[in-house]
Amino acid sequence: MKTVPLGEVASIARSTIKPDEIHDDTKYVGLEHIEKSSGKLRPSAAGDANLTSTKHRFSSSQILYGKLRPYLAKIAVPDFSGVCSTDILPISPGNDVDRSYLYHFLTQPTTVADVAGKTTGANLPRIKPEALTTLILPLPPLDEQRRIAAILDKADAIRQKRRQAITHLDTLTQSIFDEMFLTGQSWKTSTLDTMADIASGITKGRKTNGTALMQTPYLAVANVQDGYLDLTNVKQIDATAAEIERYKLLPGDLVLTEGGDPDKLGRGSVWDGEIESCIHQNHIFRVRLQPTSLFSPSFLSRYLSTTEAKKYFLKSAKQTTGIASINKTQLSKFPVPLVPIAEQTKFAHYQAILSRKIVASIEALSTADALFASLQSRAFQGEL
Repeated sequence: MKTVPLGEVASIARSTIKPDEIHDDTKYVGLEHIEKSSGKLRPSAAGDANLTSTKHRFSSSQILYGKLRPYLAKIAVPDFSGVCSTDILPISPGNDVDRSYLYHFLTQPTTVADVAGKTTGANLPRIKPEALTTLILPLPPLDEQRRIAAILDKADAIRQKRRQAITHLDTLTQSIFDEMFLTGQSWKTSTLDTMADIASGITKGRKTNGTALMQTPYLAVANVQDGYLDLTNVKQIDATAAEIERYKLLPGDLVLTEGGDPDKLGRGSVWDGEIESCIHQNHIFRVRLQPTSLFSPSFLSRYLSTTEAKKYFLKSAKQTTGIASINKTQLSKFPVPLVPIAEQTKFAHYQAILSRKIVASIEALSTADALFASLQSRAFQGEL
Protein backbone atom coordinates (compact mmCIF):
# COMPACT_ATOMS: atom_id res chain seq x y z
CA MET A 1 0.00 0.00 0.00
CA LYS A 2 1.22 3.50 -0.84
CA THR A 3 2.35 5.61 2.14
CA VAL A 4 2.93 9.35 2.44
CA PRO A 5 3.88 11.83 5.18
CA LEU A 6 0.74 13.34 6.69
CA GLY A 7 1.89 16.80 5.63
CA GLU A 8 1.58 15.85 1.94
CA VAL A 9 -2.18 15.22 2.13
CA ALA A 10 -3.30 17.44 5.03
CA SER A 11 -2.38 20.79 6.52
CA ILE A 12 -2.58 22.29 9.99
CA ALA A 13 -4.63 25.48 9.89
CA ARG A 14 -3.78 28.03 12.56
CA SER A 15 -6.10 30.92 11.79
CA THR A 16 -6.28 32.92 15.02
CA ILE A 17 -8.91 35.22 16.45
CA LYS A 18 -8.73 37.60 19.42
CA PRO A 19 -11.18 37.12 22.31
CA ASP A 20 -12.87 40.49 21.76
CA GLU A 21 -13.67 39.45 18.16
CA ILE A 22 -15.52 36.28 19.21
CA HIS A 23 -19.33 36.44 19.38
CA ASP A 24 -20.91 35.11 22.57
CA ASP A 25 -22.95 32.48 20.70
CA THR A 26 -19.89 31.07 18.88
CA LYS A 27 -19.20 27.46 19.83
CA TYR A 28 -15.99 27.05 21.82
CA VAL A 29 -13.99 23.83 22.22
CA GLY A 30 -11.31 23.48 24.90
CA LEU A 31 -9.40 20.32 25.70
CA GLU A 32 -11.86 19.69 28.50
CA HIS A 33 -14.67 19.54 25.92
CA ILE A 34 -13.18 16.57 24.03
CA GLU A 35 -13.60 13.17 25.65
CA LYS A 36 -10.37 11.21 25.50
CA SER A 37 -10.21 8.28 23.06
CA SER A 38 -13.91 8.46 22.08
CA GLY A 39 -13.78 11.86 20.36
CA LYS A 40 -17.09 12.89 21.89
CA LEU A 41 -17.53 16.66 21.83
CA ARG A 42 -19.28 18.81 24.44
CA PRO A 43 -18.67 22.40 23.28
CA SER A 44 -19.70 25.46 25.25
CA ALA A 45 -20.83 28.89 24.13
CA ALA A 46 -17.93 31.34 23.93
CA GLY A 47 -19.89 33.77 26.08
CA ASP A 48 -20.01 31.22 28.89
CA ALA A 49 -16.31 30.33 28.65
CA ASN A 50 -14.87 33.71 29.75
CA LEU A 51 -12.26 33.68 26.98
CA THR A 52 -9.26 35.94 27.59
CA SER A 53 -6.66 34.74 25.07
CA THR A 54 -6.27 34.21 21.34
CA LYS A 55 -8.02 31.14 19.91
CA HIS A 56 -7.95 29.08 16.71
CA ARG A 57 -10.81 29.19 14.23
CA PHE A 58 -12.05 25.84 12.91
CA SER A 59 -14.70 24.56 10.48
CA SER A 60 -16.87 21.47 10.14
CA SER A 61 -14.54 20.10 7.45
CA GLN A 62 -11.55 19.80 9.78
CA ILE A 63 -10.28 17.44 12.48
CA LEU A 64 -9.59 18.83 15.96
CA TYR A 65 -6.36 17.42 17.41
CA GLY A 66 -5.35 18.00 21.04
CA LYS A 67 -1.60 18.65 21.00
CA LEU A 68 -1.22 18.81 24.81
CA ARG A 69 -0.79 15.34 26.33
CA PRO A 70 -1.53 13.67 22.96
CA TYR A 71 -1.45 10.25 24.65
CA LEU A 72 -5.01 11.10 25.81
CA ALA A 73 -6.11 10.97 22.15
CA LYS A 74 -8.36 14.03 22.41
CA ILE A 75 -9.24 14.03 18.72
CA ALA A 76 -12.64 14.90 17.24
CA VAL A 77 -14.49 15.49 13.98
CA PRO A 78 -16.82 18.46 14.57
CA ASP A 79 -20.05 18.92 12.63
CA PHE A 80 -20.01 22.66 13.36
CA SER A 81 -17.69 25.66 13.04
CA GLY A 82 -16.33 27.62 15.96
CA VAL A 83 -13.19 28.53 17.89
CA CYS A 84 -10.91 26.32 19.95
CA SER A 85 -8.02 26.45 22.39
CA THR A 86 -4.59 26.96 20.84
CA ASP A 87 -3.69 23.61 22.44
CA ILE A 88 -5.96 22.13 19.77
CA LEU A 89 -4.74 21.92 16.17
CA PRO A 90 -7.35 22.15 13.37
CA ILE A 91 -6.23 19.69 10.67
CA SER A 92 -7.52 20.25 7.13
CA PRO A 93 -7.63 17.08 4.99
CA GLY A 94 -6.65 17.65 1.36
CA ASN A 95 -8.39 16.31 -1.73
CA ASP A 96 -6.54 12.97 -1.59
CA VAL A 97 -7.58 11.89 1.89
CA ASP A 98 -11.00 11.19 3.40
CA ARG A 99 -11.60 13.00 6.71
CA SER A 100 -13.11 9.99 8.48
CA TYR A 101 -10.28 7.73 7.25
CA LEU A 102 -7.70 10.21 8.54
CA TYR A 103 -9.52 10.50 11.88
CA HIS A 104 -9.40 6.73 12.37
CA PHE A 105 -5.70 6.69 11.48
CA LEU A 106 -4.93 9.40 14.04
CA THR A 107 -6.92 7.70 16.80
CA GLN A 108 -5.57 4.16 16.37
CA PRO A 109 -3.37 3.13 19.36
CA THR A 110 -0.18 2.71 17.31
CA THR A 111 -0.46 6.27 15.96
CA VAL A 112 -1.25 7.67 19.41
CA ALA A 113 1.83 5.91 20.80
CA ASP A 114 3.96 7.15 17.88
CA VAL A 115 2.88 10.75 18.51
CA ALA A 116 3.46 10.42 22.26
CA GLY A 117 7.06 9.49 21.47
CA LYS A 118 7.55 12.70 19.48
CA THR A 119 6.42 15.14 22.20
CA THR A 120 8.53 17.78 23.93
CA GLY A 121 8.16 18.98 27.52
CA ALA A 122 8.32 16.76 30.60
CA ASN A 123 5.42 18.02 32.72
CA LEU A 124 3.23 19.31 29.89
CA PRO A 125 4.16 17.21 26.83
CA ARG A 126 3.05 18.68 23.52
CA ILE A 127 3.39 17.57 19.92
CA LYS A 128 4.78 20.23 17.61
CA PRO A 129 2.73 20.70 14.40
CA GLU A 130 5.87 20.05 12.34
CA ALA A 131 6.38 16.70 14.05
CA LEU A 132 2.75 15.73 13.54
CA THR A 133 3.03 16.26 9.78
CA THR A 134 5.85 13.69 9.58
CA LEU A 135 3.53 10.79 10.51
CA ILE A 136 3.52 8.15 7.78
CA LEU A 137 -0.02 7.58 6.52
CA PRO A 138 -1.08 4.51 4.49
CA LEU A 139 -2.90 5.98 1.49
CA PRO A 140 -5.06 3.69 -0.64
CA PRO A 141 -7.33 5.21 -3.33
CA LEU A 142 -10.15 7.45 -2.07
CA ASP A 143 -12.87 4.87 -2.71
CA GLU A 144 -10.94 2.35 -0.62
CA GLN A 145 -10.41 4.95 2.13
CA ARG A 146 -14.15 5.57 2.25
CA ARG A 147 -14.87 1.83 2.38
CA ILE A 148 -12.45 1.37 5.29
CA ALA A 149 -13.81 4.44 7.08
CA ALA A 150 -17.40 3.18 6.71
CA ILE A 151 -16.49 -0.18 8.30
CA LEU A 152 -14.68 1.52 11.18
CA ASP A 153 -17.53 4.01 11.63
CA LYS A 154 -20.02 1.15 12.03
CA ALA A 155 -17.79 -0.70 14.49
CA ASP A 156 -17.25 2.50 16.44
CA ALA A 157 -21.01 3.14 16.52
CA ILE A 158 -21.46 -0.22 18.27
CA ARG A 159 -18.92 0.87 20.89
CA GLN A 160 -20.73 4.17 21.38
CA LYS A 161 -24.06 2.37 21.92
CA ARG A 162 -22.43 0.23 24.61
CA ARG A 163 -21.12 3.37 26.30
CA GLN A 164 -24.55 4.99 26.06
CA ALA A 165 -26.12 1.97 27.76
CA ILE A 166 -23.69 2.36 30.67
CA THR A 167 -24.44 6.08 30.86
CA HIS A 168 -28.20 5.44 30.80
CA LEU A 169 -28.01 2.95 33.67
CA ASP A 170 -25.83 5.31 35.68
CA THR A 171 -28.24 8.19 35.03
CA LEU A 172 -31.13 6.03 36.22
CA THR A 173 -29.23 5.22 39.42
CA GLN A 174 -28.58 8.92 39.97
CA SER A 175 -32.25 9.77 39.38
CA ILE A 176 -33.31 7.30 42.09
CA PHE A 177 -30.71 8.78 44.43
CA ASP A 178 -31.83 12.35 43.74
CA GLU A 179 -35.47 11.48 44.36
CA MET A 180 -34.67 9.77 47.66
CA PHE A 181 -32.15 12.20 49.12
CA LEU A 182 -31.87 15.51 47.28
CA THR A 183 -35.24 16.64 45.91
CA GLY A 184 -36.89 18.79 48.56
CA GLN A 185 -34.66 17.35 51.30
CA SER A 186 -32.55 19.17 53.87
CA TRP A 187 -30.03 17.26 55.99
CA LYS A 188 -27.47 18.14 58.63
CA THR A 189 -23.91 17.51 57.46
CA SER A 190 -20.56 16.38 58.81
CA THR A 191 -17.13 16.30 57.15
CA LEU A 192 -15.86 13.12 55.50
CA ASP A 193 -12.88 12.76 57.87
CA THR A 194 -15.23 12.35 60.85
CA MET A 195 -16.60 9.10 59.42
CA ALA A 196 -13.82 7.67 57.25
CA ASP A 197 -10.07 7.11 57.02
CA ILE A 198 -8.59 8.58 53.84
CA ALA A 199 -5.29 7.52 52.26
CA SER A 200 -3.47 7.75 48.93
CA GLY A 201 -1.78 4.75 47.33
CA ILE A 202 1.51 3.37 46.09
CA THR A 203 3.89 5.50 44.00
CA LYS A 204 5.42 4.06 40.85
CA GLY A 205 9.20 4.42 40.58
CA ARG A 206 9.74 4.79 44.34
CA LYS A 207 12.90 3.43 46.03
CA THR A 208 12.47 0.10 47.85
CA ASN A 209 16.05 -0.20 49.22
CA GLY A 210 16.58 -3.78 48.11
CA THR A 211 13.55 -5.19 49.91
CA ALA A 212 12.06 -8.33 48.35
CA LEU A 213 9.32 -7.49 45.85
CA MET A 214 6.22 -9.35 44.74
CA GLN A 215 4.01 -8.67 41.74
CA THR A 216 0.54 -7.61 42.78
CA PRO A 217 -2.46 -6.13 40.93
CA TYR A 218 -3.10 -2.43 41.41
CA LEU A 219 -5.85 0.00 40.46
CA ALA A 220 -4.76 2.85 38.21
CA VAL A 221 -6.74 5.97 37.32
CA ALA A 222 -8.00 4.34 34.11
CA ASN A 223 -9.72 1.62 36.16
CA VAL A 224 -11.71 4.09 38.26
CA GLN A 225 -14.64 5.53 36.32
CA ASP A 226 -17.52 7.72 37.46
CA GLY A 227 -19.81 5.34 39.34
CA TYR A 228 -18.18 2.06 38.33
CA LEU A 229 -14.85 0.23 38.05
CA ASP A 230 -13.45 -0.88 34.70
CA LEU A 231 -11.44 -4.00 35.55
CA THR A 232 -10.93 -5.28 32.01
CA ASN A 233 -7.24 -4.28 32.13
CA VAL A 234 -5.76 -4.31 35.64
CA LYS A 235 -1.97 -3.95 35.63
CA GLN A 236 0.62 -5.42 38.01
CA ILE A 237 3.23 -3.60 40.09
CA ASP A 238 6.22 -4.81 42.11
CA ALA A 239 5.63 -4.09 45.81
CA THR A 240 7.00 -5.17 49.17
CA ALA A 241 4.94 -7.25 51.59
CA ALA A 242 4.60 -4.20 53.84
CA GLU A 243 3.35 -2.06 50.94
CA ILE A 244 0.80 -4.68 49.93
CA GLU A 245 -0.49 -4.83 53.49
CA ARG A 246 -0.60 -1.02 53.72
CA TYR A 247 -2.29 -0.32 50.40
CA LYS A 248 -4.50 -3.42 50.06
CA LEU A 249 -8.11 -2.60 49.23
CA LEU A 250 -10.89 -4.13 51.33
CA PRO A 251 -14.52 -4.74 50.34
CA GLY A 252 -16.52 -1.58 51.02
CA ASP A 253 -13.62 0.81 50.38
CA LEU A 254 -14.36 3.79 48.16
CA VAL A 255 -11.76 4.60 45.49
CA LEU A 256 -11.67 8.16 44.11
CA THR A 257 -9.40 9.84 41.56
CA GLU A 258 -7.45 12.88 42.71
CA GLY A 259 -7.42 14.57 39.31
CA GLY A 260 -8.37 14.60 35.64
CA ASP A 261 -10.70 16.56 33.38
CA PRO A 262 -12.58 19.13 35.49
CA ASP A 263 -15.94 17.48 34.79
CA LYS A 264 -14.61 14.12 36.02
CA LEU A 265 -12.84 15.35 39.15
CA GLY A 266 -13.30 13.09 42.19
CA ARG A 267 -14.88 10.28 40.17
CA GLY A 268 -15.04 6.92 41.87
CA SER A 269 -16.88 3.82 42.99
CA VAL A 270 -17.02 1.10 45.66
CA TRP A 271 -14.48 -1.71 45.77
CA ASP A 272 -16.21 -5.06 46.33
CA GLY A 273 -13.11 -7.24 46.59
CA GLU A 274 -13.24 -8.25 42.92
CA ILE A 275 -9.47 -9.01 42.83
CA GLU A 276 -7.55 -10.57 45.71
CA SER A 277 -4.70 -8.54 47.26
CA CYS A 278 -5.29 -5.58 44.95
CA ILE A 279 -3.66 -2.27 45.93
CA HIS A 280 -4.13 1.24 44.54
CA GLN A 281 -2.02 3.91 42.84
CA ASN A 282 -1.05 7.17 44.56
CA HIS A 283 -3.35 9.15 42.24
CA ILE A 284 -6.31 7.33 43.78
CA PHE A 285 -7.68 8.04 47.24
CA ARG A 286 -8.92 5.14 49.35
CA VAL A 287 -11.82 6.13 51.61
CA ARG A 288 -12.52 3.50 54.30
CA LEU A 289 -15.62 4.07 56.42
CA GLN A 290 -15.16 3.68 60.17
CA PRO A 291 -17.20 0.80 61.73
CA THR A 292 -19.11 3.29 63.89
CA SER A 293 -19.98 5.67 61.05
CA LEU A 294 -23.44 4.24 60.21
CA PHE A 295 -22.85 4.96 56.54
CA SER A 296 -23.36 2.78 53.48
CA PRO A 297 -20.46 2.78 50.97
CA SER A 298 -23.01 2.74 48.13
CA PHE A 299 -24.72 5.85 49.47
CA LEU A 300 -21.47 7.74 50.02
CA SER A 301 -20.09 6.77 46.62
CA ARG A 302 -23.22 7.99 44.88
CA TYR A 303 -23.31 11.24 46.85
CA LEU A 304 -19.72 11.93 45.82
CA SER A 305 -20.85 11.88 42.17
CA THR A 306 -23.68 14.42 42.60
CA THR A 307 -23.65 17.92 41.15
CA GLU A 308 -23.25 19.30 44.68
CA ALA A 309 -20.10 17.23 45.19
CA LYS A 310 -18.67 18.21 41.80
CA LYS A 311 -19.19 21.88 42.63
CA TYR A 312 -17.28 21.43 45.89
CA PHE A 313 -14.39 19.66 44.18
CA LEU A 314 -14.15 22.22 41.37
CA LYS A 315 -14.18 25.10 43.86
CA SER A 316 -11.45 23.44 45.96
CA ALA A 317 -9.31 22.06 43.14
CA LYS A 318 -5.98 23.22 41.83
CA GLN A 319 -6.30 23.67 38.07
CA THR A 320 -3.72 23.68 35.28
CA THR A 321 -4.26 23.46 31.52
CA GLY A 322 -7.29 21.22 31.10
CA ILE A 323 -6.52 19.28 34.32
CA ALA A 324 -7.84 19.71 37.87
CA SER A 325 -6.77 17.98 41.10
CA ILE A 326 -7.74 17.81 44.76
CA ASN A 327 -5.62 16.88 47.77
CA LYS A 328 -6.31 14.82 50.88
CA THR A 329 -7.13 17.86 53.02
CA GLN A 330 -9.77 19.10 50.59
CA LEU A 331 -11.34 15.65 50.33
CA SER A 332 -11.30 15.27 54.13
CA LYS A 333 -13.39 18.41 54.58
CA PHE A 334 -16.04 17.36 52.08
CA PRO A 335 -19.50 17.83 53.70
CA VAL A 336 -21.63 14.66 53.84
CA PRO A 337 -25.40 14.68 54.62
CA LEU A 338 -26.35 12.70 57.73
CA VAL A 339 -29.00 10.42 56.22
CA PRO A 340 -30.53 7.58 58.33
CA ILE A 341 -28.86 4.22 57.61
CA ALA A 342 -32.22 2.56 56.82
CA GLU A 343 -32.73 4.95 53.88
CA GLN A 344 -29.16 4.39 52.70
CA THR A 345 -29.67 0.61 52.77
CA LYS A 346 -32.83 0.90 50.69
CA PHE A 347 -30.92 2.82 48.03
CA ALA A 348 -28.06 0.28 48.14
CA HIS A 349 -30.57 -2.44 47.18
CA TYR A 350 -31.70 -0.52 44.08
CA GLN A 351 -28.12 0.28 43.14
CA ALA A 352 -27.00 -3.36 43.40
CA ILE A 353 -29.59 -4.38 40.79
CA LEU A 354 -28.50 -1.66 38.36
CA SER A 355 -24.81 -2.28 39.04
CA ARG A 356 -25.12 -5.86 37.80
CA LYS A 357 -26.54 -4.52 34.54
CA ILE A 358 -23.69 -2.00 34.30
CA VAL A 359 -21.10 -4.77 34.74
CA ALA A 360 -22.72 -6.75 31.90
CA SER A 361 -22.65 -3.65 29.69
CA ILE A 362 -18.98 -3.06 30.49
CA GLU A 363 -18.17 -6.62 29.40
CA ALA A 364 -20.07 -6.05 26.14
CA LEU A 365 -18.15 -2.80 25.63
CA SER A 366 -14.85 -4.62 26.19
CA THR A 367 -15.77 -7.10 23.44
CA ALA A 368 -16.72 -4.25 21.09
CA ASP A 369 -13.46 -2.43 21.88
CA ALA A 370 -11.43 -5.55 21.08
CA LEU A 371 -13.23 -5.97 17.75
CA PHE A 372 -12.68 -2.32 16.88
CA ALA A 373 -8.96 -2.48 17.76
CA SER A 374 -8.56 -5.56 15.54
CA LEU A 375 -10.33 -3.84 12.63
CA GLN A 376 -8.20 -0.70 13.06
CA SER A 377 -4.98 -2.68 13.02
CA ARG A 378 -5.97 -4.62 9.91
CA ALA A 379 -7.29 -1.52 8.14
CA PHE A 380 -3.99 0.33 8.17
CA GLN A 381 -1.96 -2.74 7.26
CA GLY A 382 -3.99 -3.25 4.08
CA GLU A 383 -5.74 -6.37 5.40
CA LEU A 384 -9.33 -5.15 5.72
